[in-house]
Amino acid sequence: MSIDAIVKQIEALPERQREELLDQLDTIYGDQIDPAALSPGMKFLIEERDARYEADPTNVVTWDQLLASLRRAQ
Repeated sequence: MSIDAIVKQIEALPERQREELLDQLDTIYGDQIDPAALSPGMKFLIEERDARYEADPTNVVTWDQLLASLRRAQ
């Protein structure tokens, strides 16, 4: 099966099943992400966001709030 065919099958899944798939992939492969492979721009963005959090840890959005916002935008 081609990657394109797999992607089309994934896109056809209900949202909850796609979320479960992402969770499983993260569990399996999440520790294989090499921080050294990040581009300088990506590293800068992470450092900038970390600094903003450190400056005001109360100014955050929870994962549930983010998902709700994304769902409303669809």
